[in-house]
Amino acid sequence: MNKISALTTPIEYDKSDFLSLLSLTAGTVIARQYRLGEFMGKDDWRVDVTNHKIVFGRHLFKKREFDIGLIGTESEYSNTWLWGWANTESGLSEDFVAPSLEAKQALQNCREFGESQLELDELCTGHNLSTVTAGISDKKRMLLSLSL
Repeated sequence: MNKISALTTPIEYDKSDFLSLLSLTAGTVIARQYRLGEFMGKDDWRVDVTNHKIVFGRHLFKKREFDIGLIGTESEYSNTWLWGWANTESGLSEDFVAPSLEAKQALQNCREFGESQLELDELCTGHNLSTVTAGISDKKRMLLSLSL
């Protein structure tokens, strides 16, 4: 059985329309979040941005680490979103911001994925931008967006 991604689904949709993309990817991403919650259980977790890892558990015998990629950052102060690929001032590695760059390349006709910084509104939120990005990603990594 071939794996079908959001980008190759036989369902017709407009790749330039953000709401269509969100509708197409939301169910998959919500299911992934529930699975992650089941996996984590009551374990503590922390993000190690320096090493691009998320770590679950405190004890060595129970500690689990996974690669993460940065999607972008949301500023509650300015109500804006900055894509990881556009955050050149921070010196983040291309590998770390790869999820945002992949989304930009895959959805180049969708305005929300081509502009480096966006004003946020009721539809275009950091959570929704992250949902679409995670929904189209086929890589085995956890994705991270930060709210500052």
